[in-house]
Amino acid sequence: MKRHLRSSAERVAGLLVVLFSLVAAVGTAACGSSTAPPSSAAPSSSPSAAPAAAVERLDTEGAKMFSRSAERLELPYREYRCAGSLSLADATDRVAAFERNVPEGSELVLMDATTGRTRCALARATYRGSPGYWIGGVRLSDGWIAWEEVGPGDDLIEQVPWRLYAARLDRASLVVGKPRLVASALNTEGKRPLFDLSGSRLAWVTTAWAKGGKAASSRLTVFDLISRQRRVLYRSYGVLETVGCRRGEVIVSEVLQQDSPASRFTVLDIDTGRRLAAFDAGNEHPLSHWPAWRDGWLAWAPFPSAEATFPLLYLRDGEGRVFSEGGLAVDPCFVGGYLFFRTQSSGASAAGDTAELRALRLADMTSLVLVATSIDDGWWRSAIGAPELEHAFIACRDNTLTSTSRREWQTRIRVYRVP
Repeated sequence: MKRHLRSSAERVAGLLVVLFSLVAAVGTAACGSSTAPPSSAAPSSSPSAAPAAAVERLDTEGAKMFSRSAERLELPYREYRCAGSLSLADATDRVAAFERNVPEGSELVLMDATTGRTRCALARATYRGSPGYWIGGVRLSDGWIAWEEVGPGDDLIEQVPWRLYAARLDRASLVVGKPRLVASALNTEGKRPLFDLSGSRLAWVTTAWAKGGKAASSRLTVFDLISRQRRVLYRSYGVLETVGCRRGEVIVSEVLQQDSPASRFTVLDIDTGRRLAAFDAGNEHPLSHWPAWRDGWLAWAPFPSAEATFPLLYLRDGEGRVFSEGGLAVDPCFVGGYLFFRTQSSGASAAGDTAELRALRLADMTSLVLVATSIDDGWWRSAIGAPELEHAFIACRDNTLTSTSRREWQTRIRVYRVP
């Protein structure tokens, strides 16, 4: 890997056109019910002395637009180059996890975000019970890593097993310790898991099925990888779609009823299960990808219509005011004093569509360009899922659209320092 130091961002960037897919997580056996209770239920942990936060309805119709600038955000960054096509799976300020596209499927590559040193941590799935397993999603903290392994077959139409693993991560050597099986199931018992890490605590959402292929109930489970304590932190009789951890808090997005896309965001204390905040999104159409949450600020992206393939981005500030990006945008992530996200805009026929990574400066609600490029030339990508970053923002761009052979594939990785 070669290292290059830059003092400012160049005129290159990109953005993946985002197609909606409902994602629900999976888990070990959960009980169903033939009688439908209310749309959501309280956590199973012991009640806290403090009352649970009330549910707030988000008003997007009255949203005020960001101040959208064409100016560049000049952040110092280091750029590294790595062979192959890599996509960023998750990151902290100190370490990043990439999935590298290889003929056999994918392999897990770790990078020290402060030096650019990389190591292939998992070249293949670790389960040897039967052939054909491959590595699915990956999440990490500074001391732990979790990943999913999926059995052979098309999990959208066939019965496929999945296994959720976790292991210690030696950040200095980028070595993954002995895998520990945390949960496993068939996709006919529950969909494949969505999961995240906060320190040593692994959180994942699961959905149990009733007869006829309907979701019976969903649950959020937290497993402490040190104490090995497992708790169901939250239950829903809708469908829990996403989960994210940050600073000891968990945010889940929940479709309240299976015949409606209306969604709710619930923020929980990861230790007590107490509801810290809750928001009804007021959406008429499905949401795209993950929300971002930090200290009372919430960003989320609903689709504007049933036919839309790219969503709109909204932001609620700490005082409850709602803002709009005013265009197509997705994948928000709070870092330092900014909200980073991806956008797409249509230009003249000769110019084609433009993809950008942008940063909203929260101090004055001004959106600035980090990097931009034509989609036809490839795009810069950040991690999907609002990773827990404090003062580093990581983006990558491969050359698969412009290279003539697989042997030429290369990925540029940038680590921006964010105040």
